[in-house]
Amino acid sequence: MRSTWVSRVVGSCVIAVSSVAAAQPAATEPSQPPPPDQATTVDLGTLEDANAGRSWLTPTALTPPAGTFAFSDYELLLVGISYAVTDQLVISAETMVPVTSDFYWGFASAKLQILKQGRLRVALQGGAAGVFAKSTDTVDDGMGNVTTTSSSDSTGGLEVGGAATYCLDAPCFSHVDGFVGAAFAYQNNASVPVGFAGSLVARLGRRVRLVLEADSAHLFGDISGQADGILGWYGLRFTSREIGVDVGFVKPFCDGCSSDVLPLGFPVLSFTYRGM
Repeated sequence: MRSTWVSRVVGSCVIAVSSVAAAQPAATEPSQPPPPDQATTVDLGTLEDANAGRSWLTPTALTPPAGTFAFSDYELLLVGISYAVTDQLVISAETMVPVTSDFYWGFASAKLQILKQGRLRVALQGGAAGVFAKSTDTVDDGMGNVTTTSSSDSTGGLEVGGAATYCLDAPCFSHVDGFVGAAFAYQNNASVPVGFAGSLVARLGRRVRLVLEADSAHLFGDISGQADGILGWYGLRFTSREIGVDVGFVKPFCDGCSSDVLPLGFPVLSFTYRGM
């Protein structure tokens, strides 16, 4: 009889334990982290800044990840598109929204990052520009006869340059940049303009950057001379992986360049959308 009682007690415990186990939710697998982004050699700071490929006007040595494209709008009238062939090579085209049928221009370029070592980045850039202009002349011979003649002309040139970027932090959220570029006309190379630029992009917050730039130029050749001063740019960049907006001012600094009308400079606005 005792063994029967023990069996009943053990059986009751087994049933109770089974009931409790059945009432518990099924065990779940440990949550897995989200899959990482597609493998890329591009700095995190470049990934998080849709405008990282330039400061205000001049290029940096930073290139976007392979397969991304971008549309940019500068001062509403200047538009451009770009495509990253690889993590180191990006091709671009820019033009101006036509405001008249008498003038067109376009510029196509490619930028290749040739060095990425430590915090230093170096890139080469080359491009070609084309300009088409149409003019109309009206002549009155004094007898009431009006003669209208039209003529057109096209020209262009090449641009070559190099950019260097030094990252101020490991992800390259903040960086200093330098650029040197020369332009060569198709018809006449008696003088060659060479532009110089330096810039600073400083991270102020997760999506805010301070952007400063200074530009100057020198003319080499039959006509030689140095630009009388610099062109200064300053303002803020509000950015993310997909969208970048630069808001600021550009102001010339030279003898006789002071202006009481726009003491802060001319307002500047640019927009970039970057996608896959």
